[in-house]
Amino acid sequence: AALPKEKLTENLDWAREYDVQLAKLGFTAEEMGNILVNSFDAGVYNDKALDAVKEFGIEMNQLSTSKEKVIKDAGLFKYFEQMRTGSITVKQGMTLLNEELKKMEAQGKDITPLATAIFGSPGEDMGNDIRKLMDMAKGVSDTRKAQIDAEMARQKEVLDQTEQANMAMN
Repeated sequence: AALPKEKLTENLDWAREYDVQLAKLGFTAEEMGNILVNSFDAGVYNDKALDAVKEFGIEMNQLSTSKEKVIKDAGLFKYFEQMRTGSITVKQGMTLLNEELKKMEAQGKDITPLATAIFGSPGEDMGNDIRKLMDMAKGVSDTRKAQIDAEMARQKEVLDQTEQANMAMN
């Protein structure tokens, strides 16, 4: 099934909002699109997955004392240190942290406080879906991609025509 039209229109807005921020973190436009589609398919509310990635980029350099303590107590602060020194990329760090969250959840641990410390309030909002965040950046089926690409192109054409009409009126 294709994304509902209202979601595609919102997705264009989200792409404009997040593209630069996610690129700075090492995500390609295709990975950003994959996150949009896969998070929608997983039932994640609106742009929470993209917002979690963005917040991670902010949080990694501005951790409050309380959030840093939660991360250190979980034994995961080493990943933040490695990202800050450049020994691993931000995207690699997110992947490693996501794998750690999966392990902790499999051990029956509540990952919500840690997800909130790492990904901010969007991480808390995503609940247990946060552990699938980096998986969401992976591929989308070719059929699904073709459906979405066609609708996105149609939506962009409508927006372009609207902009041209507005310019002609001025």
